[in-house]
Amino acid sequence: AFSEAFQLESARWGSQPPFTIIGLSSETTQMYAHEDPRAFWRFLADGSRSWRARHKILRRLAKAAGDTNKLDLDPHLPNYIVVDTVNEKDDCLEDKRSFLRLSTEIIRHLTSTLPSISVKSGMTTPPFWDITSAGPAGIEHAISSAKAGTPVLLLDARHRPVLDPPSP
Repeated sequence: AFSEAFQLESARWGSQPPFTIIGLSSETTQMYAHEDPRAFWRFLADGSRSWRARHKILRRLAKAAGDTNKLDLDPHLPNYIVVDTVNEKDDCLEDKRSFLRLSTEIIRHLTSTLPSISVKSGMTTPPFWDITSAGPAGIEHAISSAKAGTPVLLLDARHRPVLDPPSP
């Protein structure tokens, strides 16, 4: 929803919007499950020397993880930081601890030097208490932003039924 709104409003700013958007992702298994050769994540992977160097291990570990949820990165976001979540010791994916630390420190640095706001759109997927495994619909980024001192906007644009006020 946010990137669609950004695209709709981008004509106002020309080639340089008055703010910066940074997409963060650690959903390696879900990206590799999305096998469409035209997927945007593949475009980013092909353009990244670091990602290309780790492609074989990422593909092997993602296949071993067996995740069937498919995810692509949003092609409308102008900047991305992608963390592969490889746990070298256990030879597996989805160890999000380093990703959460990195995203928290990036947010902390940016908010100490620039006016900032963090936006979490969409829904939040349970389990709410396990922020390290909630996936792309999790609330971990909003929590990291709030802990780093950034104002957080939780935006829910779903249509909901209008409720009648309680009777007196």
